[in-house]
Amino acid sequence: MIPRIIIQRAGKTYEKALVKVQDFEMLNEDIIEAKIGELKELWEKWGNEIITELNQVTKLEWMDASIRCYVTHGIPVSFSHPLTLKVNEIDVMFDVLVHELIHRLLNNPDHPEKFKQAKHKFIKEYENESRTTKVHILLHTLHSHILMKFFDQNRLKRATEFVKNPDYVRSWEIVNNLGYENIIKQVFR
Repeated sequence: MIPRIIIQRAGKTYEKALVKVQDFEMLNEDIIEAKIGELKELWEKWGNEIITELNQVTKLEWMDASIRCYVTHGIPVSFSHPLTLKVNEIDVMFDVLVHELIHRLLNNPDHPEKFKQAKHKFIKEYENESRTTKVHILLHTLHSHILMKFFDQNRLKRATEFVKNPDYVRSWEIVNNLGYENIIKQVFR
């Protein structure tokens, strides 16, 4: 199944609940709407191919037939449940959308037992790493595959350098050291 991705502006109530800063000023509405339009165009161009590739590489199913992606401003980070993106440079927003969608794919509790066992065996080697690092090893493996298949080494390099959180940095290091192709063979084949 290829889930339908619905990209839209977050509602005012949702935005107010997310923003933690007292005197926060929202970006101009036109800027946010322009970013949403650009993101929709990019998703229209690449989205189905990326989802199809994730399906083929992982052999995993999505939980949802459609996934809403809320776009807002003023939040410290984007997140996957509910999928909420922070306004940023358009390529960054697109890459973060793919990142959050991979979270959604990997978090389906109904995955086959074969995958669960392979994932557990692989992650067990990293039991001394933080939970965040362990969660992101497979995610960054798949994200590396997508960025190299549809874009290039520069895009992958930018994605790895974008993160500042030490746990994310560590997961990228593990993926780079092992090679994303090797991890895919070990866990998803």
